[in-house]
Amino acid sequence: MKEIITALNAAYKECGYVQKAGKNKEQGYKFAGEADFIEAVRPVLLKHGIVVYPSGYSLIKGEDYLTKSGSRMNRIVAEYRFTFAHISGESIQVVAVGEGADTSDKASPKAATIALKYALRQTLLIETGDDPDVSTPEEGTAARAKAPAAGPTPEEKAMRTKAEAKLAEVREQLAPLDSFAQAAWLQENPDQLKAIQWLKRNYPDLYAEIQGLGVEV
Repeated sequence: MKEIITALNAAYKECGYVQKAGKNKEQGYKFAGEADFIEAVRPVLLKHGIVVYPSGYSLIKGEDYLTKSGSRMNRIVAEYRFTFAHISGESIQVVAVGEGADTSDKASPKAATIALKYALRQTLLIETGDDPDVSTPEEGTAARAKAPAAGPTPEEKAMRTKAEAKLAEVREQLAPLDSFAQAAWLQENPDQLKAIQWLKRNYPDLYAEIQGLGVEV
């Protein structure tokens, strides 16, 4: 195991801070996404001869439930195993739990995405504090502990209401259509397409309900 541990040690030295660039509009918290971690660690892992791939999956829980808007949501919780393999032939396995919910068939991919993010974060001990300018992780932790928990602002609540109204409008138009008619409608209504893309960027939970209609943008 000497080669893989040596390579991971070198990667530790180069994988530092990942900024929490994403923000949940409904609950107001910040997060670092899977893409942020991959962008940070992929070049470093390649440099030191390490590749990562999924190597196992165990379902912990699967269930269906109804959202507030009446849509049926699929939810799964699963344990994923990832192999960190070195070019020497040595490897280690990392286990991470992921959870995902979707109105269509995306619950499992979402859970896998979350599991990969935490496998990378925990294996390489990557700091994700809100303030990249603090001199130590401990200072960042202390600063976050002192900050009061903030809920959504009136402006954010107003934007959420606007987004839910747009969701209802789009659902009403798309729900009766088959996939070909949906594609044609989106081509004929570029403003609505832009609105769906806006929902995708800012309100993924609402966009998931549009995905449940078979629409991907």
